[in-house]
Amino acid sequence: MANTLLQLFARPPVAGRVKTRLIPSIGRQAALEVYRYCLQHNQSLIGNTGFDYQLWLSEADENNEFANEPRYLQRGQDLGQRMLHALQQGLNSHRHVILIGADCLDMDVALLQQVDARLDTHELVLVPALDGGYVLIACRESIHPALFHDIPWGSDQVLKSTQLRIAECSIDAYLFDPLRDIDRVEDLQHYAALRTYL
Repeated sequence: MANTLLQLFARPPVAGRVKTRLIPSIGRQAALEVYRYCLQHNQSLIGNTGFDYQLWLSEADENNEFANEPRYLQRGQDLGQRMLHALQQGLNSHRHVILIGADCLDMDVALLQQVDARLDTHELVLVPALDGGYVLIACRESIHPALFHDIPWGSDQVLKSTQLRIAECSIDAYLFDPLRDIDRVEDLQHYAALRTYL
């Protein structure tokens, strides 16, 4: 069995379907360009880690933008079910699986390597988001389905609810310091490349 798999959750870049919370402030095209910037950043990041990786898409890639990527379709009724499915699939072939989204610009190769190292001593690793969610979840050998059940996805209670599940299931987890993800228009001001869209 291989050691470490990195999974990137993403949406195909289509105007009006990505970064929808930014659209009222900056418009569909600018929101699409912000998303493309974030997606390309994270594609480059995972390509530089040396880990095996997979791209997990929310829907079919009609424009064939990812033709050369190892890509899969997310499966499940909500984000939790989709993440659980992807992680379980990854654990069929790898001992460690690290899942990230396409919205965080503050991750780097060193952090991902630290996450992988923490999986040698912990069952679960999370990198929280400043908005109350998390930008990375990683596991080794197995993943508990309760972590994804009855979680208020998209709210500021995601991390707190997940931590309750961790405690209830007696999971040995490690949390890194929180990072910013790009969801709201005020997030753009923290990155020189994105301030042009304000």
